[in-house]
Amino acid sequence: MRILLYFLFSLLSISAWAQPSNDDCAGAINIPSIDDYCSSELEFSNVGATADLGLPENGTAQGCFNDHLNGVWFSFTPTQTAAVFNVFADPGPNQIARTNLNVYTGNCNNLTFVSCSRGTSDDDELHISGLTPGQTYYLLVEAELADIDFTLCINEFNAPRPPESDCDNAVVLCDKTAFQVVSLTTA
Repeated sequence: MRILLYFLFSLLSISAWAQPSNDDCAGAINIPSIDDYCSSELEFSNVGATADLGLPENGTAQGCFNDHLNGVWFSFTPTQTAAVFNVFADPGPNQIARTNLNVYTGNCNNLTFVSCSRGTSDDDELHISGLTPGQTYYLLVEAELADIDFTLCINEFNAPRPPESDCDNAVVLCDKTAFQVVSLTTA
């Protein structure tokens, strides 16, 4: 009986300290459809994740940040040309997560940087347009200041022509297809 209890305790101890299955790109959790996808509340975690080294740079740093210390990976294949990604983190008492998102394309042995977002709090949002429908992309989610549990939401859409603030340059909407406007920047 003691041996059985010791064995069970050992298994529980090992699993408590195990790396997440999606700790590296090759183990990325596939999200089959990103059309209004939202995980269960705090379904994912980067607790126990290890550093990701050798990621492609965007010219100045590896994505929006220099260190990839505790990222976890997801893969998706869009059917539309744009997507918005949201991460809602729960880092624990008296901690700020400061989540970061990076998107890559290619394969895990030869990734190409696409876009990134550096969060300023426990929530992060990233808008990407110019996605190629049918092509596989990889999303890296990490937190700078803490290990986190998080909810991941993604919604894809076909991006309209960028909106204009003047009537004579207005974007004509031809149907009831949903779209998102990130911001208006002209007077």
